[in-house]
Amino acid sequence: MSTIAPDAAVAATPAGAPRAAPALSVAVIEDERGLDALEGEWGALLERSDASVFQSFEWVRTWWRHFGERRPRARLHVVVVRGPDGLVGIAPFYVHRLRLLGLVPFRRLLYLGHRDSDYLDVLVARGMEPACAEALATHLAEARPAFDVAILEETTERSRSGPLLADALARRGFRVSRAHDSPCPRTALARSWEETLARFGQSDRREVRRRLRNIQKEHRVELELVEPGPDVAPAMREFVEMHQERWARDGWWGAFADPAAAEFQCDVAGRLARRGWLFLAFLRVDGRRWAVNYGFSFRDAVGVYLPGAREAPPALARHSPGRVLHALGMQWAIAHGRAVYDFMRGAEAYKYELDAVDVPNWRTVAYPRRPRAAAAAYRVQRALATLRRREVRAAAAAGRRPPSARTSRAPSSAA
Repeated sequence: MSTIAPDAAVAATPAGAPRAAPALSVAVIEDERGLDALEGEWGALLERSDASVFQSFEWVRTWWRHFGERRPRARLHVVVVRGPDGLVGIAPFYVHRLRLLGLVPFRRLLYLGHRDSDYLDVLVARGMEPACAEALATHLAEARPAFDVAILEETTERSRSGPLLADALARRGFRVSRAHDSPCPRTALARSWEETLARFGQSDRREVRRRLRNIQKEHRVELELVEPGPDVAPAMREFVEMHQERWARDGWWGAFADPAAAEFQCDVAGRLARRGWLFLAFLRVDGRRWAVNYGFSFRDAVGVYLPGAREAPPALARHSPGRVLHALGMQWAIAHGRAVYDFMRGAEAYKYELDAVDVPNWRTVAYPRRPRAAAAAYRVQRALATLRRREVRAAAAAGRRPPSARTSRAPSSAA
């Protein structure tokens, strides 16, 4: 973890620290009507940015509809940055108010999509990252009374805006720390499957070929991609069922123990499918769906968000259908011009057997005022969250309902 000292950063400002361009203006959206009015501009800005699908209007707005509008303690704080030619940046924040131990008020500034998004970041036009970081930091400094801590988590190492915003906040007197968050393994794809396999370690390459050869010799194997249209909704329902079935076998509640999580994913999948961004891939063996990967085909990458699998008979299970599905998914991605197969969050061993390399996410924590008190409150909040996760695991192991309705994503797996 690294800490950016406010005093040192402020002292460096006269020596030529970047400043927000005078022509930039900042506004804050705090209601759904204002958020909805941004849809067209938001989509156009996405095309001019290096953002992920998790910064798309489709994902962010749908997440807020399911998990924000219903929460009386959550309030939108979407920061919009405009230049002479229009929209150049959006910081999709919200403020979550809670009481620690039921007593101490504590307000967190978070990204929309918190917990459910593998990559969180501001949305900025290419080339405007330094100026937007300065404009956003200036706004957050002026908005200090509105929150006790800014938790800017799960920002990919590839982000230009993440470190720029952290530095800009430190120069304005925030106490800022940055540390690694989740690992996100990714496999670089070559122009052909054989070239891609050639990059694998020798034993991993041999094992992948053996699995594919043997399952295709003994069974009729198909990769089924669900196309946009009426098939998406029933396919997503089957995916949810398969995911829950898979994790119940290992004593987890799965990502969809809370029906609201399933409702959100089914809703957003339909919206992403209409944009051509849904990657919902089933492994069919002898005509039946046995494994599934739910994710996204966005720009140059295919990303796997959550898997699912049915309990296969021993004769099929020995071929590891989940790993076979990943190999076929990679072949599809190569054939469709993708350069990356992204396993997203989680460091499960099977990902590295498929030549994945970690690209870490980062967490920036910034305290605007009373840093010692806010840091202590943040530590208490994280400790309580850890205890809750342990409660969920204990409840699952005992076959009980989770302590509260919504549960965190289960770890990824490949059967």
